[in-house]
Amino acid sequence: MHARGFIAWFRCHVGPRPKHYARLARFQELLSMWEDQTNWGGRAAAAGFADQAHMNREFKHFAGITPTEYRPMAGAAYNHLDLSA
Repeated sequence: MHARGFIAWFRCHVGPRPKHYARLARFQELLSMWEDQTNWGGRAAAAGFADQAHMNREFKHFAGITPTEYRPMAGAAYNHLDLSA
């Protein structure tokens, strides 16, 4: 399959483009390991980011805040932010 054909097929069946989907999946992986707040660089590498700066840029892009500002509402609800704080 040609690259453009694959992208069109992927968008039709999944929604976002493959690259954007991969970025979202990497961001979700980072959020899922949020309880371990000991080593930012290690978590960035484990989630598939090139380095900690890359993780920070992607985090700011998707969440609108930096990782240090991020506090989930509850441990299992890492996709939900407490906006009242």
